[in-house]
Amino acid sequence: MAAVIPSLRPQDSAPWWRRLLAFLIGPRFIDPPLRFVTVFFGTMTILPTGFDPAGGPGYVALSVIAGLLVIVSAFLPRLTLVAGILGTFAFMGVDPDLVNPFNLDVLVAAGVLLTYRRYRLWAVAVAGLALEVLVGRMVGASSGSASDAQVTLLVAVLVSVLGLGAGLGEARIQAEIARREDAVRRHEHELSRLRIQVAIDTHDTVSHGLATQAAIIRVLGQEAAAGRGPDVRTLSELGMVNDRSQRQLRQLLSRLRGDDEQDRSTDLSEALKSVTGAITAGAVAGGFALDVRFGALPPAVPAPVVDAAQKLLTELATNVFKHARTDAPCVITVEVIPGEGGSALQLASHNAVASPSGFTPRTLTRRAELLGGSCEVRRPDGDSAEVLVRIPLPADGAPVPAVPPGISAEDLLRADEAPPLAHAVESS
Repeated sequence: MAAVIPSLRPQDSAPWWRRLLAFLIGPRFIDPPLRFVTVFFGTMTILPTGFDPAGGPGYVALSVIAGLLVIVSAFLPRLTLVAGILGTFAFMGVDPDLVNPFNLDVLVAAGVLLTYRRYRLWAVAVAGLALEVLVGRMVGASSGSASDAQVTLLVAVLVSVLGLGAGLGEARIQAEIARREDAVRRHEHELSRLRIQVAIDTHDTVSHGLATQAAIIRVLGQEAAAGRGPDVRTLSELGMVNDRSQRQLRQLLSRLRGDDEQDRSTDLSEALKSVTGAITAGAVAGGFALDVRFGALPPAVPAPVVDAAQKLLTELATNVFKHARTDAPCVITVEVIPGEGGSALQLASHNAVASPSGFTPRTLTRRAELLGGSCEVRRPDGDSAEVLVRIPLPADGAPVPAVPPGISAEDLLRADEAPPLAHAVESS
């Protein structure tokens, strides 16, 4: 991106002295040393010791003007270029035999313009110097001599190299600044996204657990008001909900500490067995004979898949407590089976049901569909039911999709906002 030559355009938002200071310092990193050099050389040229003793009053006046233009060249290079070219020809008419001081104005202006990468204006400066040499030879001025032309050429090359190098250095600095600013913006965006995601997950975890426990408490209150004791299924589900809420809050806390990275792999068997204790305790409290069996499971599975499998196992156990009979054994099996395009994790429950009517585990179905899987209910006979939940396991190195195609973020949140027992209470 080409730099912009600073101007004296006022800014209403700042006082005059700050605008003047900003103009003197310049907006670029190379402006302070560049302007110091031009001010130094310009001051040296207007000192009396720098004048040719053979010059008259007109020579002295033009030399002072040329020296002031050297100082101005770092601030207004285009103005200096135009004034310098005109001054060279005016000086040849006044004192053609003396060294033309306006050459330095054109040379310094050309170098400053190169720092802004204004190549066309630099070419204009070079053309003006070449024209001065040609006219000087025609009129016999000092600028047209071979020695002065060689000095002008050498100084022009030196100034052009220095100006071009300074311009490229400034461009490199600005590019690095832009790159780091972009990295900071991307980091702030990612940090904001993580904060929002953690806030949403925390809200969903707490609200889901409290809503389900509130529904269970309402059921217990209704049963107590009716003179009946609490249902063992209700007690089991209450224990499951409490443990699930505590576990999810611990997971959120780990994410805040940076321990739960998305690309980290976890032992699936160990992770599922960690929630089995709460499931078994809930079954014992409710009087269920529950047996959780594990097949051969992969040792390294992405953390999002492990977290989803834990939620599915807990939800499947909750479904068993809701519909199973306490006088018959209940079995939950977790194993890996061949699936379409790879292997799949299957969680299956088999138990005798208390009601012969069919049921649809909506929360399990929705959660499995969000993960690209499925949920199926089978009735081998009128007294038993099987629930089969399957989710695909990603291959080694394959990314885990955050949300499958066709699923909105609202669907992903609603999967945790529909406690099964709460729906049962509202429907009753």
